[in-house]
Amino acid sequence: MRYLAVILLTLFLFSCETVDPLEPVRVIPYEMQTFVDRFVREAEKRGIVVDVSKLSFEFDRDIKGGNGQNPVIGSCTRFRNLDLITIDTLNSLWLLSGNLGREEIIFHELGHCILDREHRDHKFISGDFASIMRATGLLQYGDFSSFVSLFSKPSDFHAHKRDYYIEELFDESTPAPCWSDPNAVSPYPVTIFEETFIKENNYRQMWIDHEDNLWFYGGEKNYQLVGGIFKEKLPNMKIASMSNDSQGNLWIAGFQDGEVVIGMNHSGIFEPKFYSKDFPSSFTGINQFLVDEENRVWLSDNFGNMYAQSEDGFDLISGFSDGRIWTIRKGPDGTIYVLKGGEFFIYESPQKFMRFDKDNSALPAVFFRSLEVDTEGIAWLRAGSSQPYFILFKPDFKTKRLDFPDVNLAGTRVNAISSDSFGNIWVATSSGIKKWEGTSFSAYCKYNTGVPMLNFTQIEVGDDGNIWSLGKDPENSEARLMLSQPGD
Repeated sequence: MRYLAVILLTLFLFSCETVDPLEPVRVIPYEMQTFVDRFVREAEKRGIVVDVSKLSFEFDRDIKGGNGQNPVIGSCTRFRNLDLITIDTLNSLWLLSGNLGREEIIFHELGHCILDREHRDHKFISGDFASIMRATGLLQYGDFSSFVSLFSKPSDFHAHKRDYYIEELFDESTPAPCWSDPNAVSPYPVTIFEETFIKENNYRQMWIDHEDNLWFYGGEKNYQLVGGIFKEKLPNMKIASMSNDSQGNLWIAGFQDGEVVIGMNHSGIFEPKFYSKDFPSSFTGINQFLVDEENRVWLSDNFGNMYAQSEDGFDLISGFSDGRIWTIRKGPDGTIYVLKGGEFFIYESPQKFMRFDKDNSALPAVFFRSLEVDTEGIAWLRAGSSQPYFILFKPDFKTKRLDFPDVNLAGTRVNAISSDSFGNIWVATSSGIKKWEGTSFSAYCKYNTGVPMLNFTQIEVGDDGNIWSLGKDPENSEARLMLSQPGD
């Protein structure tokens, strides 16, 4: 990959010129229109009105300004009534670039043609260019194609830098970002835990109880963080899932002495409430588990069956299609939401769930990969797609689509989504920790300054505002548990 980077350096040249007016023939191919629309939306978010009515694209080889060894990949030629962008789509960089890489190339030319930007070749002490408007050089935040990515190192991916470069594109006075200084220190306390059990693959579950204690489980042992030290808890139990009830109690579901057990952990004492004998014969073991606002227990088994506690025990719930239950969530009004086999369900009394899809709501016919519910009862559904997005399903059944590039998640893989008691939505991503801020997710540097580059896979936020996140070191794939205390 380093060899490839050297080659790309010689190929990535830009050109810009202004010539006499010509009679315009304006053409914007579909792929280019996608990037133009994205550019316009980025401008609108900043209160900037851009005029793309004179914009046109053409494809050509041997763009003026280059030579055989250093061909130009793109150019902007400005006429009186035409802004013409020329792209060499046979240039190696274009062919090797992914969607985000091609966006960066097009945005550079739009910077010339639409924003009247000149080249800017200043560099930070990190060696990164201060702008994508440099005259030559590697992609600054863009990605490579999926094939090239197979041969890339983690350090070759820079999607987390996009929010700064887009901001600088529209405002050259944008302050230098946190990653421009390798010695930048976090403005808030950050603690990295590297205990041996954290690095083991079978420990991958976190939970925060009402007292803001962190639990870490998933293997043969369970740990609780007390006074900054992990202590083993419930040594004879293998925890499968946890849930907080409305009265400040922690409920735990798992396996003990060869059978299923569900109980309440109050003031450090575990009190079993249900055993295997309390469940129907069809019950095949705990998968997902939740205690609602009325302290009613809901759980699913390994075959995708759903059960709810009743006066007579546990009842099998109907209304589901085939597939394993991935997520159970409760809304602020007590509504129960379920994600099962990529499909979305809401509990409808009595003892039945209703599936919501394109036939009875505004939801698209897509496969959903994750679900979270915020304090307003809005279900956040992440759609599985080559171009991922969130669907917000509101209590009035109206929906809103959030495309990743429009909400500062371009080129980012969202691995987990979580809500906190303050109504915030958080995501653990391949490009850091991010919080929903009403119209977009937070900039990288807001919660990742001074933090090692980790591929975050889980996130939980306590009532005290502490952020607990689990990530993998991109160099050796070892797990790291991080506590950050932003204080906001």
